[in-house]
Amino acid sequence: MSDVQNNATRRLHPSIIFASSFKKIFSTLVIAVVYMLLQENYFSRLSFNVKGIIIVSFIFGLIKSFLHWKHFRYAFDNGHLVIHSGIWVKSTRSVSLPQIRNIDIRISLWQRLFNVVEMRIKTEGGDSKALIKFYAVTEREAARIKKILNYAGDNQHCLWQQPLWSTVKYGLSSMQLGSIASILLFVYFQMDFVRDSKYVISLEAYIMHLHVAWRIVVISALTLAATLIVSVFLAIFRFHRFRISLDGDKLQVMRGLVNTHLAEVKLKNITGIRIEDNPLRQAMGTSTVYLDCISSSAEENSSTLLMPWIRRKDISGILSSIFPQWDLSILYKQHNSSFRQRIYRAPYKGLLSFIIVKLLAVGGIALCTYVLFMPSMVSLFWILVAASIVLSILWSFQQYKDHFFILNHAKQLSISKRFISRTTVLVNRSSIQQIDYVQTPLQASRKLRDIVITLRTSAFKKKYRIKYLHSSSCKPLYSWLGLRHK
Repeated sequence: MSDVQNNATRRLHPSIIFASSFKKIFSTLVIAVVYMLLQENYFSRLSFNVKGIIIVSFIFGLIKSFLHWKHFRYAFDNGHLVIHSGIWVKSTRSVSLPQIRNIDIRISLWQRLFNVVEMRIKTEGGDSKALIKFYAVTEREAARIKKILNYAGDNQHCLWQQPLWSTVKYGLSSMQLGSIASILLFVYFQMDFVRDSKYVISLEAYIMHLHVAWRIVVISALTLAATLIVSVFLAIFRFHRFRISLDGDKLQVMRGLVNTHLAEVKLKNITGIRIEDNPLRQAMGTSTVYLDCISSSAEENSSTLLMPWIRRKDISGILSSIFPQWDLSILYKQHNSSFRQRIYRAPYKGLLSFIIVKLLAVGGIALCTYVLFMPSMVSLFWILVAASIVLSILWSFQQYKDHFFILNHAKQLSISKRFISRTTVLVNRSSIQQIDYVQTPLQASRKLRDIVITLRTSAFKKKYRIKYLHSSSCKPLYSWLGLRHK
């Protein structure tokens, strides 16, 4: 009997026992090290109690991991995936194979040492059990499971591959500088061996001889440079060797420098295409493309990253080769008159609502800044007021311009929205789970309303809100959905 036909009960690879134990001891060690750093201790000052806690945690984790491995068994039987688990409380779970939506294969460094992979099977559902994790299976076993689930294929066709320089630019434009800078500052102030380094001491001595204004400039430049270097490193670590392949009715996305991540999604399970570009990437004419899928659980995001960094003018060419039935006209830079007639957006009086909201937010921040830090500088108050008004108007106009929806044809809806980053969404009609119409008393007096579109994805339902639409603009959407307009 072949491996594919053999449906006997199987266990995970035994390497998961040691891997889980080391993960638990690593978590305990990290907590202990952070505690010692906050107490201004060094790594060599491990107390007897800390050493005892680490040893006990390792032994306890080893026993628990062994029992978990021993009692975790799975098998394929009569079109179902049956999983037995539980150390004290036994449980048996049966999942119908048609409910399985996509598969993720992840290979970390320790898994390479044991020649195993982690397989994540995503089913349609909303709770935490919608994600099935096989933490350690051999490559042969993973191939067997994929063949049973009809995910095996040998006709891979590479559609797009991201070059290294594009990955570097993705890291430079990620706009995650605040979080990374906070971590770097924590390392500098809490880790004495960093501050006591001769290079850091020399740099501090050089900065102290500068004028105060130049100190601020140099410190800001050094922080920005270090943050960008870390951002680029993280981008290369995550997205190096990024490649998209098409294998029959399945789309494969592979990425990773050290840890390899292979996501396999069936085209029929894709509910929407989402294109995002923050202000920096928009100025550079580039975007990031995601796929919204019918899968996942409350534990994972239901989006699959399709293209981290790509020029916006090149998106339609690649997407049309994957989704030839989709209308991608919203991505074109030049639109004809017939296309503009299909755009439904807020009337110009809705622009005033955008401006009022932004004035309250930006003006409130400016007022708090003035009161808390510079109450004696009266002239600065009017500068902040003028800057708040100009910023609110520009921000509101940009948000108003990018808020609309398009009924491309009988089966597709296109949405454009913006808060800070611009988001463009292409949605299949069958993927729309519900549409909510929200109307405040102020909007009712002006015949305006908001539309909230919920997609059929996961426990974290994807919701897209189009603001301040006129009631007449909602009629085509009612008709498109086959509903009566009220």
